Amino acid sequence: MDKALHFCQHFHRSEHADYSYTVPKDESIQEWSPFVFVEPSCGDGRILQQLVDGISSTFHTNRQRHCILAYDIDEHLIVQCKERFTSSAEISFSIQCNNFLELTGDKLKEEITRIRDTSDNFYLVFVGNPPYSSGCGSGSTISRDLPSQFMTHSIVNLRAAFVSFIVPKRCNNEVKKTQKVLEKETQATWNCDSHELENSLFSFQGDVVKQPSVLQCWHKSTSSK
Repeated sequence: MDKALHFCQHFHRSEHADYSYTVPKDESIQEWSPFVFVEPSCGDGRILQQLVDGISSTFHTNRQRHCILAYDIDEHLIVQCKERFTSSAEISFSIQCNNFLELTGDKLKEEITRIRDTSDNFYLVFVGNPPYSSGCGSGSTISRDLPSQFMTHSIVNLRAAFVSFIVPKRCNNEVKKTQKVLEKETQATWNCDSHELENSLFSFQGDVVKQPSVLQCWHKSTSSK
């Protein structure tokens, strides 16, 4: 548990106008059971590319095959993402145009079984940078709680082992409230480790904008069953 948590805590790196994921230099993701990584808002796959590079660089240590399931609601971005990746000896891929918030546990399990060809144990890890709001607009015309919806859906409905998301800094104000919701829904205690990002730059509608952001790593308390 501690090793996997250490991995998740160091899984993200802020760089230039987007965010990348990296495997920590002193750890190897191959030391644990195979991972199924789920990216709920993958875009054109630039973030996933860093994850793939990290997995590939450590594959020689233990030839366990990992899986990546990626989703996005923009079909044009999904086409670009699919062009980046094909399944390999290291990784099986499933890249789909779907609304992550409508994804059910049964559908997720069905897709995992399809691309893994096995029901053996694995770590289900959700990583990514979910949308900060529902889009253009103001006031009641937009939803600002999408990061919380993505995180809660991952844990409550899809049974994540870990969630490691880049979210707006404002989400840190909601941690205790979210913990109460998770405890009620899962009958377990969930902890959140938050790390402020130094370079919170995003590409938004063709411009580079600054948005104070944090990396939140959600994991079940070791005292929970």
